[in-house]
Amino acid sequence: MYREPFDKHRRHLRVPLVVALVVAAQAGAGLSSNASPSPEVIVPTVLTAADDGRTVELRVGAEVVIQLPDNPSTGYRWEIEADKSVVDIKRHHFEQQAHQVGGGGESSWVLQAIAPGVSPVKLMLWRPWESERDAIQRFVVTLRIAP
Repeated sequence: MYREPFDKHRRHLRVPLVVALVVAAQAGAGLSSNASPSPEVIVPTVLTAADDGRTVELRVGAEVVIQLPDNPSTGYRWEIEADKSVVDIKRHHFEQQAHQVGGGGESSWVLQAIAPGVSPVKLMLWRPWESERDAIQRFVVTLRIAP
């Protein structure tokens, strides 16, 4: 049985590949010292329970997302505290992960650094009608914000 050479089937891919390599090389050549810098893309830092006690370095305008396990049906609620002169708590969202009544999920908060400074961000999982010392979980991170 005769088969076409393997390369014959791949020939139609060579031209686009060569064009892509030439374009990439030209784009790289344009990154000389005279080229204007591209705008910085700020990707939010995601913190989880494993980051408890951590210090995070940020720039003004950067965002941090804190994600913690949650189950509001138990009556326990996360309460968040931060220095509002340097950190803006933009939003809170709960997403149920178990698709059943009373199922748990994950709460997330988006915080934005708005001014230089240092702010501890404290979260406490508790029932608001009970004492703070009855909290069943605490989470603390320190945000160090540079201009």
